[in-house]
Amino acid sequence: MTVLGGLEPRDMGAASGLLQTTQQIGLSRGVGILTTIYQSARTDREATGATVHEALAHGLSIAVIAAVVFAAAALVISLVVIGEPKQPAA
Repeated sequence: MTVLGGLEPRDMGAASGLLQTTQQIGLSRGVGILTTIYQSARTDREATGATVHEALAHGLSIAVIAAVVFAAAALVISLVVIGEPKQPAA
């Protein structure tokens, strides 16, 4: 895995655990945020007199758009932060 590629073998276990923990926290927060976005959009649409099916479709479409925006932001951040690999000094 690229994230762990530049580490000393003695640090691999700790780095792997930190990576897994970060992924789990990100996943749980992401699901919570997207669920909140979906519920808010669905409730707002129902308040306008839309049918349940229309409100459901609206909530899902807004949540998917938000997920795409989050993924695009993560891509940009990762490209900026990761950058070029550093060469060791000679």
